[in-house]
Amino acid sequence: MALNESVHGPVVNTDAPGEDTESTARAAARDFLERVPPPEAPTVTYRSAGRVVLWGDGSVAIQAAQELGRRGLACTVIIEGGVVPVREGRGPEYGFTVVQGRMVSVQGHLGAFRVALQDGENTVDLAEYLGLSGFDIVVDMGATPYLDWPVLPLGYHACGPDPTRLAQALDQAARLVGDFSKPRFFAYDPQICAHGAAGVNGCTRCLDSCPTRAILSVKDRIQVDPYLCQGEGICSTVCPTGAIRYAYPAFDSLLANLREALARYRQAGGIQPALMFHDLDDHALEQALSGVPEYVVPVALKRMAAAGIELWLLALAHGVRQVLLIGRAGMPRDVFRALNAQVVLAQAFLGSLGYDPARVLSLTFRGEQGLERRVSRIPPLDPTADRELPVVEGKREAMGRALEALYDRAPAHPAVSELPEGAPYGEVRIDPDGCILCMACVHVCPGRALRGEAGTPRLFFVEDDCVQCGLCAGNCPEGAVTLAPRFVWSRQTRKSARLLHEERPFHCIRCGTPFTTASMLQRMTERLEGNWVFAQSASARRLQMCPRCRMLDVSAEGMPGPPGAETGEV
Repeated sequence: MALNESVHGPVVNTDAPGEDTESTARAAARDFLERVPPPEAPTVTYRSAGRVVLWGDGSVAIQAAQELGRRGLACTVIIEGGVVPVREGRGPEYGFTVVQGRMVSVQGHLGAFRVALQDGENTVDLAEYLGLSGFDIVVDMGATPYLDWPVLPLGYHACGPDPTRLAQALDQAARLVGDFSKPRFFAYDPQICAHGAAGVNGCTRCLDSCPTRAILSVKDRIQVDPYLCQGEGICSTVCPTGAIRYAYPAFDSLLANLREALARYRQAGGIQPALMFHDLDDHALEQALSGVPEYVVPVALKRMAAAGIELWLLALAHGVRQVLLIGRAGMPRDVFRALNAQVVLAQAFLGSLGYDPARVLSLTFRGEQGLERRVSRIPPLDPTADRELPVVEGKREAMGRALEALYDRAPAHPAVSELPEGAPYGEVRIDPDGCILCMACVHVCPGRALRGEAGTPRLFFVEDDCVQCGLCAGNCPEGAVTLAPRFVWSRQTRKSARLLHEERPFHCIRCGTPFTTASMLQRMTERLEGNWVFAQSASARRLQMCPRCRMLDVSAEGMPGPPGAETGEV
C-alpha cells in the first residue's frame, strides 16, 4: 500500500485531528520526554588549581592579572615582543609573573595547558621554565584568538581586548578552581573503524567534522581526547559504520524514549507527529514552538547533531510525518556543514522514492521571528503503516531497516538511487585494464566488501558491506579502483557477492602450480627492467616460477653476481 504522497507532492489527509487534539497529544509526548532522567554515562574529571596564563596588550594583561590575583589566582602574563629572550619579573604587590617572548604553541585543556615561547633559536616550555606542572586556565586577550577553533577547549577564554568580554572571561576564570566533571560523550569501537589500514588513510569523516579538534589520526585508527570532546555529536552522525557512537544518551536509550513518547502522542488522540530535534535553551525553544504546527514535538538533546540520519529515517518509516533539525545560534561551522551534508543525503533517499524531500528539514534558528515562514504544514504519511519504532542494533542495521520500510510503501520504486558525493553507500569499480588482481584492496577493506577466492585470481564485491571509505582506492598500486556513491534497492543484489574482475591464472613453468596472473607477471617484468639481477636469463626465468620452485632453482644454480664480478671489475 502506498503512502499518502505522490511523486508530484503530498496528498492532504482530510481526517487529520484538530489543533486542540494535536496540542493535547504534543503535551503528552512532551511531558514524558521532559521527565526522562538525565542520561548515564562515564565521566572525565578536570582538576584546576587556578594557575592562569594571560596574554594581550601589556598594560591590560597586567591589570587583568592584578584582578585575578585579588581573587586568589596565580597568574603568568606573556608580553609579546618578537624574538626576545624570555625574562621573568614579579609584580611586587600581587605576586604575578611577567615573561616576554613570541608565542609558538598552546595545547591542552582546563587543568592541563602547555604554552611554548620562542627564546632566540630555541623553543621553551613556559611551565617547565617557571617550575610549574602546567597551566590550568588561559585568558587570550589578543585581537585574533591564538587558537582559532570553532569550539575552544574548556578553560580557554578568548575575549579579545573588549572590556566587557574581558570582565566576563575573568569572572569565568575565577570560578574555575577545583574539580569539575563532565560526561564522556562518546564510545569507540576500533574493530569496525574504517579510518585506516596498512598505513593508508581511508575514512576521515569524524576528523573533518569535529569542531573541538578532539579526534586525531593515530596509525590506522582514530584517537579521541575525552577532555577536548564537548559532546557536539557530529562524529557519530557522520560515521559510516557506527565505530564512534554518541553516549549521552546512547542510541538505544534515545530510541526507547522516542518509542514511548510516540505511543503517548497516539494515546492522546494524535495521529502522526513531527519530531523537532533541538539543543535550544528554554526561551529559544518557546519562540520556535510558537511558529510551528501543533503536531511538532520537541526532542531536547545535549547537542542536536547527535541524532543521526538513521534515526531520522527510522522515525519517518514508523509513524512520524516529518523530522525538523533546529540548530542553536552559533552552531560551529564544521558541525553545520557536516549536518547539512547528512540532510542532503536523507533528502536524496526520500526524493528518489517519490517522497517530499522536505520530510527531513534542517533549519538554522536565529530567534528573531520564529519559524513560521520556514516550516510549512506537511500531511501525514499512511496511517496504516507500522508505527512502532523497532529495536535495532548498530547504525547500519538501523539504516537498513529504515530504508527498507520506506521503500516498501514508497510512491516510486527505483532499482538504483544515485547519492551525493561522500555518501556511505555505493559500489567499487575496477578498471579491468589496470587491475592485476594483487588483492591489495581485499587486505585493507574493513567490512569485507571486497573478497578474493582461494586458489583463483578472482575479485568479488558485496555492495551492502561497502561504506565508501576509500581504503581500497588508496591502497591500489595500479590506481585501478574508483568509488561510485549509490544505493541498490534490491536486498538480494546488495548482499550477493558480485564478480568484479578475473583472469586466467599463470602456471609455474617448473611445477605447473597456478600462482599469479599474466598481468601481474607482465607488470613485475616491466618494473624490473634494467635491474642487473633480472637482466640474467636465469633470474628472468625464475619470475615465471612459483615461490617454492624459485628457491629450489636458486639452490641448484645459485644467484648470479653483479656485472664484472668474474673479472673483479665490480
